[in-house]
Amino acid sequence: MRADRRRVAQVVANLLANAIKYSPAGGAVSMTAEALDGRVVVSIKDEGLGIPEESRHEVFLPFVRLDSDADTEGTGLGLAISRRIIRRHGGELDFVSAPGEGSTFSFVLPREPRE
Repeated sequence: MRADRRRVAQVVANLLANAIKYSPAGGAVSMTAEALDGRVVVSIKDEGLGIPEESRHEVFLPFVRLDSDADTEGTGLGLAISRRIIRRHGGELDFVSAPGEGSTFSFVLPREPRE
């Protein structure tokens, strides 16, 4: 696929860091990548607390942190920036999650850049 390697790596690093940060000690984090129907799909799954459905609309807003724990580092910008990077590449970043079951953040990019 053609993409800005540094920016896509930034997105992957952010998603992995979030998965690790919000998973319990010893919790598993996994990443998959596959080419599918002219697209590349990258998914990062954690075993964290999960995100309640009522908070879904807030996840990608700048400066919003659903975790109110003052000990958890972050500015609340990572997901907003990551989504913007992926959209600038003609793709989409979204997630599936349920409280107590963790989250899977996935992004899809076209294998060929948009015109």
